[in-house]
Amino acid sequence: MRRKMQIMTVLTLATSLVALSACSNSTGGTTKGTATASPGATDTKNGKTATPVKQKELKFWTHYKDTDPEQKWFQQMGQQYTDTVDKSVKITVESVPFDDYIGSKLISAFAAGEGPDNFLVAPPNMMKYYNAGILKDLTPYISPEAKKDFSPTAFDVTTVDSKIYGIPYESDLIGLYYDKDLFDKNGLKPPTTWDELKAAATKLKTDKKAGITFEVKASDFEVFMFSPFLWTTGADVFTADRKHSALDSEGVIKALKFWRDLMQSGLVNQKPSRGADDIGIIAEGETAMQVDGSWVMGNLESKYADKKIGVVPIPIPAGGKKATVAGGWKVVASAQSKNAEDAAKFAAWLFASSDPARSVAWDSQVKFAFPVRQSVLAQAKPVFDKGLRKDFTDNILGTEKAEMRITPEVSKILIDMIQKAMYKTDMSVEDIVKEANTKLEAFLKDFKGTM
Repeated sequence: MRRKMQIMTVLTLATSLVALSACSNSTGGTTKGTATASPGATDTKNGKTATPVKQKELKFWTHYKDTDPEQKWFQQMGQQYTDTVDKSVKITVESVPFDDYIGSKLISAFAAGEGPDNFLVAPPNMMKYYNAGILKDLTPYISPEAKKDFSPTAFDVTTVDSKIYGIPYESDLIGLYYDKDLFDKNGLKPPTTWDELKAAATKLKTDKKAGITFEVKASDFEVFMFSPFLWTTGADVFTADRKHSALDSEGVIKALKFWRDLMQSGLVNQKPSRGADDIGIIAEGETAMQVDGSWVMGNLESKYADKKIGVVPIPIPAGGKKATVAGGWKVVASAQSKNAEDAAKFAAWLFASSDPARSVAWDSQVKFAFPVRQSVLAQAKPVFDKGLRKDFTDNILGTEKAEMRITPEVSKILIDMIQKAMYKTDMSVEDIVKEANTKLEAFLKDFKGTM
């Protein structure tokens, strides 16, 4: 994919969506399902014309372009579902421009009673749709056998009160990429600890090359990149019940101090030539190391195939534990649809049926993404054991935690905290953390929905 930096949480989204819960009309939904005659229902049999089958149309919205292989595949799966599973259901897969998709398009559609029956959701936005009453419980449509096939953390983002509201089907992981030639030339091994990372960045930094690159802009992507550094310390944003702030901890302070130290030491690429998720930054010699995701494999294997780039897990502090963050979209069904049960069945069939064939195809043929199902990894092993993919598979996959499920307000608190740690040097990290903790605790106290 991966336009991760563009998946910014719209700050007005939560308020708008919660208001939508009042828009669900008494007829049981807002999506207007339509019925059409099945095109194959008039085939003759024994010289007689069959009675036409009325079809229920399910609209499935995605953010892919019509020319993208992902969109074409979803269209093929829609037709396959009608042909092989339920001829009474017609799946219409519609493309929505990406900026509109993550902007106001979905909100406006649901408010007007014209929202899709199925759609894709990024982790930060899950609870906005849940709190607005838009998401249908998919638990009854996922067999225990199929659920066991998913990784232990796969459903963390989409589960509320033991009920599953979205099905994961891909995983984007974060690692530390490094310039192999540069490291070999300087007699360095790839860093495994924070101290080694700083030492390597210090030795390899020049006037024209940064020691390390990661997202420094105030954004959700910055929170995404910071989260594994936070988790390596054992710290987290919320308490286990997600009702209180867990920010005021030694681990949070330690992670922020490390990023401040790298910044104050002049080792961080503060003005990258392109988005921080673009692997061209390291491949074209702008930095010695780069924190980036598994979504860059395509470019590394094609555009930069001649470059010697390695990848290792995010280095850890003394006494820390390996951790990475797993992003990736989820397929959901609208509870407001007049055909909500059909939409739920289709979502489950796509990526949570007992047969993982469609998940295998998505992660290893349609595109490259790390799987969330164990059977996919086993069945398509050669795909995941190729080049740098193997380094991810062997050393990073299995250490992931799900991308944080947060509201725009929480995101802003975290962004402000990280930004102040890096740039507001007249304020101690301890005070910055206490301030953020106070703000988060106050927000959670007054928050009316589920976090």
